[in-house]
Amino acid sequence: MGSHDKPQFVKVLLPEFLEKLPIPDAIAQLLMHQHNGTATLFSPLGKFWHIALEKDADDNTHFSNGWREFSRAHDFTAGDFLLFRYEGNMVFKVKVFDVTGCRKQYDRAISEKRSFGAKDEILEDVCDGMCNSDDWQNLSTGRRKRGKPTAPKEQLQTPPGFLATDKSATKNNRAKTVPHFEKIIRPYNFSCGHMSVPRKFCASNGLTRKEEMVLEDPKRRSWHVKLWHGVSDSRLLSGWKEFSAVNKLEEGDKCTFQLVSDGILRVLIQKRRA
Repeated sequence: MGSHDKPQFVKVLLPEFLEKLPIPDAIAQLLMHQHNGTATLFSPLGKFWHIALEKDADDNTHFSNGWREFSRAHDFTAGDFLLFRYEGNMVFKVKVFDVTGCRKQYDRAISEKRSFGAKDEILEDVCDGMCNSDDWQNLSTGRRKRGKPTAPKEQLQTPPGFLATDKSATKNNRAKTVPHFEKIIRPYNFSCGHMSVPRKFCASNGLTRKEEMVLEDPKRRSWHVKLWHGVSDSRLLSGWKEFSAVNKLEEGDKCTFQLVSDGILRVLIQKRRA
């Protein structure tokens, strides 16, 4: 069965859905035939989560025990919408989109901190892509699949005119003196035309009421960009596309945003080796 033939459903998250999530009747009927009270979700964090199924007084089926921890670990907020694709054997693949319609991107390192006490709900780490048939078989039989050796990460090179940020001493010294955050360029930064800014960074540096920022590139050229504030994060919008185009940003490049003065973010760019 191809991916387009598999049952799917979409849910827009209301505030009450952060605790437990109702499942469409047609999907619930598929699950009931499995005679299993637990579903397994393959999440954007690259993990399997076990979520209990529960029927309420009106005979509606919900994701219940384990869903709240799943919501918190993925930083769900009201207005997000989720796409579930049923893979069979009580397993769903989940994709998450924010209020703008763009797919949410997750940092694996941060995800470990978001998992709270839910480690018992996680079966195992897996690769970024779709699991193959062996993965689903291992899941259904309870066998754990040994991971393959991880290839060494590509080294980053610093072209002329760009500041290197890979030396720990330099990075640590800068972190003590200049507020900053780092981002790896992803495809959605081009397709959706924005760069996300951590909510905590804005809050701790008095940026939550600002509506405009200035980006300064390594050559000290400036771009005025709109700063939009949402429920879960803030974003650099209009002006970001021009900045990324002129500086020839590509997927995998690393940008360090330094708040050098009120309203000015200096951007240090570290190119990824081709």
